[in-house]
Amino acid sequence: MDYLDLFITPSLEAIEIMGVSEDHFDAFYSFFTTLADEVPGLSSLILGPGPIPNIVMGMSLKFSHLQCLEFVNISTSFNFDFLENIGRLESLQSLTVDMGNSDGGLYVSRASDLMRTRLERERVAKEARQKEIEEERMKVIQETRIKELEEQLRKVQEAPLYSDGSILAAGEPKEKCEGSAHS
Repeated sequence: MDYLDLFITPSLEAIEIMGVSEDHFDAFYSFFTTLADEVPGLSSLILGPGPIPNIVMGMSLKFSHLQCLEFVNISTSFNFDFLENIGRLESLQSLTVDMGNSDGGLYVSRASDLMRTRLERERVAKEARQKEIEEERMKVIQETRIKELEEQLRKVQEAPLYSDGSILAAGEPKEKCEGSAHS
């Protein structure tokens, strides 16, 4: 166990950890801490079967780029906060919670609910961003149209007038008019 650090490389993508005995916990903890620091891009982590210390379970969430997280036949319980934190792993695509012979069905159900909740939050956030973009687009269109209308009004106000008050058309001789809109 003392030489586990030799297997840590930045290109490491997946690791499977099965049962950690209390005798080897210190060495394993050191390895796992180093792994979290040196391989932040780890995409697949499988813990179990067998005993896995709770602190290691929590540390599994340090790998923010995890796409696959599996807890296989482990002898521990999950609390809802831990499952909620799993739901914050933005790249997570696959979550497996196998509690073996324990009563883990409740936790699997909560984990799947959590995944649905996260997907729903992402959908709502995306819709809100799209609405903001559309509102900004409409605002730009309105501002552009207002500028166009203001420019047209300015041209009308500056245009010379005939004696009957009608506007001199472009290209007509100015001597036909008596003044301008400003006079």
